[in-house]
Amino acid sequence: MNSPDMYQQTFTSVVGRSDTLSSSKAEAKEVSDWIIVKGGVRNLSDIEFLQVVGDREELEKYRGIEEQKDKMRFIGNTVSISGIIYMLLASSTSNSSAVLSGGIATAFGFFINAFNSSPKHYIQPDYAQEKIDQYNFKLKKSLNLPYNLN
Repeated sequence: MNSPDMYQQTFTSVVGRSDTLSSSKAEAKEVSDWIIVKGGVRNLSDIEFLQVVGDREELEKYRGIEEQKDKMRFIGNTVSISGIIYMLLASSTSNSSAVLSGGIATAFGFFINAFNSSPKHYIQPDYAQEKIDQYNFKLKKSLNLPYNLN
């Protein structure tokens, strides 16, 4: 069945390169930011992309990593909030060492968060492009469309 809605399932990836000109000196810079776009409208995260293309092994791998990072960020937030509360309580007693201890706990919580932030991408652009090509090929085949249709 050739439904117009099915055409929106195709993917593209955007990898850029920019050139700048400054004081008659040309400088080429590689742009390291790239995105996966579904239907030309919606940006997808790596996890969403892996769900759509059906790569269960990679999906579970990166989901596990993200779940672990979420747990560590929760611990970091808990330590930071506890440190702030301890500092506030200690400041009413004029105990400077207790305030310092609360500050150290707060900073430690922030460091836990900082070192467990998620990367922009888990997958590489060439891997994504390969999966995009496979997905689009299968989609065109199921819709009986020519393979060279863009």
